[in-house]
Amino acid sequence: MKFFGMLVVVSSACAQKEILEGVFLPEVAHIQVEIDYQEGVLPYTRAPSGTDEAPLTIFSDNVAALFSTLPRTIEVPVALEEMTSFRLSQQTYTAEELYALSMSERNLWDTAQSRSFHVLVMNGMLERDGQVMDQTLGATLPQIRTIALFRPVIDSVILNSSDEVTVETVEQLTMVHEFGHAVGLVGAGLPAVTDHEDPVATHHCTDVQCIMHHSAAAIAGVGNRGVQFSGEGLGLFDVRCRKDIEEAELN
Repeated sequence: MKFFGMLVVVSSACAQKEILEGVFLPEVAHIQVEIDYQEGVLPYTRAPSGTDEAPLTIFSDNVAALFSTLPRTIEVPVALEEMTSFRLSQQTYTAEELYALSMSERNLWDTAQSRSFHVLVMNGMLERDGQVMDQTLGATLPQIRTIALFRPVIDSVILNSSDEVTVETVEQLTMVHEFGHAVGLVGAGLPAVTDHEDPVATHHCTDVQCIMHHSAAAIAGVGNRGVQFSGEGLGLFDVRCRKDIEEAELN
């Protein structure tokens, strides 16, 4: 069983809450996403095979949907030329190492009117408490709005699945799920209008149809759900997650 997301906190909860709520201030008119990648892997900038979608459509459409209450521009790079590579040789990375990497490689920073998110495509896996998390597809550092994608695990989904799911789809679904963590959904910084946090799988939604549900992260069924999600494209967040965002934007 493989999991989309893991929330990793390096800084204090107080600072994290302030950073996340800052995304929804009315003066914030621009949301920018930067994507960088480790040498040895390339972000999947092509559309999922068998579709005529533009690259990264599932991710960019769902990001735009989350910020639809107030008018904002959403900038997501779709061509490799818009992304930057970095060189590292290790095969596992702790949260602290990912934090330092993002701080050193990041080119987009917050301004008075913009908020930035940093995506790192890693040719390695997450290490936590000395254990290699070889079932974890992605992780989020919400305190700096950084998302790490672990390509060896993402690629293994296709090798171990008989379903019609593509690596491009799995990578985008992972990005959508992690972006939800990065904006503070489900007990990760944003107040909830109604309680919908899973009491067992913390920071995950109780709605099994929502991309923030922990089973949406379980690749024992990401084959099925991957096909379902790629078909829907837009609207992967359930009404309660969207309501939390709407409330944050209006208040």
